[in-house]
Amino acid sequence: MSKKLHKKRSPTFKQRKFLKLYLKNGNATEAAMQVYDVKDRHTANVMGSQNLVKLGISEILHNAGITDEKLAQVMSDGLDANRVISARIVITKSDDPTVADQRANTKTDDFIEIPDHAIRHKFMETAYKLKGQLSTNQPPIVDNRKMYILLPPEKKDNE
Repeated sequence: MSKKLHKKRSPTFKQRKFLKLYLKNGNATEAAMQVYDVKDRHTANVMGSQNLVKLGISEILHNAGITDEKLAQVMSDGLDANRVISARIVITKSDDPTVADQRANTKTDDFIEIPDHAIRHKFMETAYKLKGQLSTNQPPIVDNRKMYILLPPEKKDNE
């Protein structure tokens, strides 16, 4: 049996461009659509996935110090994401004559930290995708007030 030695080829121009876009936006499908001028998302998804395998993205990430442990820590931090907002605190004069507040009728600007639910949701969605527990066929419908998650219909016992 003769064994062929596989030399690792250097990436083509389009593969380098794909990798640059993928590292910029983190989406192989979008990168493939732009670089290879593909209109069909399914085809772009397959091409993006194939490129990631051909280019050895796992090895590239590992060599860059992006290990599974580091990704898990970033994911954990993202699930606890907060944001800082400014708040104006207005102190009004008390109606109680026994309370002497020297700061009455003053305004102060302050910053408070609150949960960033939009960022937490993105990290949660990514975590479920990585675990293979999220169907991407029906994305959640989100508006500014409520989030609806569409679930497949339950199967009846006789089906």
